[in-house]
Amino acid sequence: MNKLIVEYDPDNGLALSDNKSKDYVETTIRNFTTTIKLLISLHIAVGTELLITLFRCAVIEEKIKHTEIEFLFKGKTIKIDKYGTCNKWPNGFCEAFTDTLETLI
Repeated sequence: MNKLIVEYDPDNGLALSDNKSKDYVETTIRNFTTTIKLLISLHIAVGTELLITLFRCAVIEEKIKHTEIEFLFKGKTIKIDKYGTCNKWPNGFCEAFTDTLETLI
């Protein structure tokens, strides 16, 4: 099965403004689910936690099946369930925002 592979690369991955992030995720998923997945897997690299979170939300909203998407971080595959959660959260994976909030507490 062809998959949408979303690599989290906080140093070199795509970074978009908050306002453009949702449209990017929706367009990527729409293109993948309607055309691309019939031909190939799609591998994209993103550099912000918001983009990862929006892809996880798309699974919950049933815009893409959890079996059609997986995340990649430092060469390791991260699979999620239908609720957008994973069993093992790798150290360093999408932690910048949480780390920042902890400073405020």
